[in-house]
Amino acid sequence: MRFKNPGGNLVWMTPLFTLAGCFLAFMNVREGSIGFAVLYGSLGLFSALVWFDLKWVAIPLMIYFSLAIISGSVMLFVVGFSMMLLSKLVLAGYTVFELWEWRNRPDG
Repeated sequence: MRFKNPGGNLVWMTPLFTLAGCFLAFMNVREGSIGFAVLYGSLGLFSALVWFDLKWVAIPLMIYFSLAIISGSVMLFVVGFSMMLLSKLVLAGYTVFELWEWRNRPDG
C-alpha cells in the first residue's frame, strides 16, 4: 500500500465521504443502529482507502452509490419530484462515474 493522490474530483470527494461516513457511523452507534453504523463506517473506510491506491475499493463504493441511485429513483416516483433529491441522484451518479474512471486508469 502506498499513499497516492487519486486525482480528479476524487481528491475532494473522498475526504468528504470519509468524514461523513465516520460521522454517520458515530451517530448511528449512539442511537443503537449497529447495521447502519457498519454501513456508514465501511463507506468512510473505503473512501479513505482510495488514497492508498487500492483499486478494488471502487467496487463496493460503486455498489453503494448505485443502490443509492436506485432507491432515490424509486423515491422520485413514489414521493414526487424534488430538486434536492434530483441533485443527490446526479451527485451519486457522478461519483460512480469518477470511481469507474479512477479504477480503469492505468497505474503511472
